[in-house]
Amino acid sequence: MDLTKYSLSTKQIATARAVLDYQPFIITDSLQTGVAYSWLYGDQGGRASHGRDFVCDRNTVTEEEWTRFCAANSSLRCMYEDWLDVISETYPGGTLLDPACNNGYFLVGALKRGMRAATGYDRADYTGSVRFLNDILGLNAVFHHDAYDSWKHTIKGSKPHDVAVASLILCHISDPLYFLAFLGSMAREAIFLFTGMGSEPGYAIYYSKPNRFYRNDSFPVCFDNDVGLSRTLLFESLELMGFKKIRVLPYKDSWLPRSWFDNGNQQAILAMR
Repeated sequence: MDLTKYSLSTKQIATARAVLDYQPFIITDSLQTGVAYSWLYGDQGGRASHGRDFVCDRNTVTEEEWTRFCAANSSLRCMYEDWLDVISETYPGGTLLDPACNNGYFLVGALKRGMRAATGYDRADYTGSVRFLNDILGLNAVFHHDAYDSWKHTIKGSKPHDVAVASLILCHISDPLYFLAFLGSMAREAIFLFTGMGSEPGYAIYYSKPNRFYRNDSFPVCFDNDVGLSRTLLFESLELMGFKKIRVLPYKDSWLPRSWFDNGNQQAILAMR
């Protein structure tokens, strides 16, 4: 999301730098954020080169690194914008729930496109991020500092919306089928998923080594990285939950490289009732 068009003041730029990071924002001509460089090139795209994770200041990196950072996160922005276009055009004036909303990109993106309400949750406190974006964009996205509870398979107090979004969050959830069921219970009309999946035939859940990100999470909810469902299990689960029309968004060259997609067997899916 390009924030330069909003003529940010020096104070607003400082705030943006303090509260935005993981999602792809252009703050000034020499300051951008986003995780995509790290996804494509490894840890050198995070704290090692840019100070705070996923914030790139052109004045503190090489020109080559700046160019690569901008290109990577431009591709991520294109993906996000295309997905938001599909969601808002399919459900104009609808409501959107993002149970792992991070900085709030999908929340404000949905509202900018005319959806009437957007509510986000996250394990980390992104109150400042969402408040900043609301103020700059003149929107009213709602953020709750609360997370999906894998012990109870829910987010306390969450309410159904027309569309529930889960972009690269299923891979961090120890109880993926319960999480999928939770999404279904929150989605009156559709689930939008961006997720990897196993390509082998049959019904399978895949786990990797636990506690990569959250060291204090205890068994059995400590599997927080590269969790996945086989394609067969994922698609049949969606159908069993009542999402009979499943639309796989076709890959576009403007998105992150095809090799990155294929490496994780990742797809963007709009599952509709």
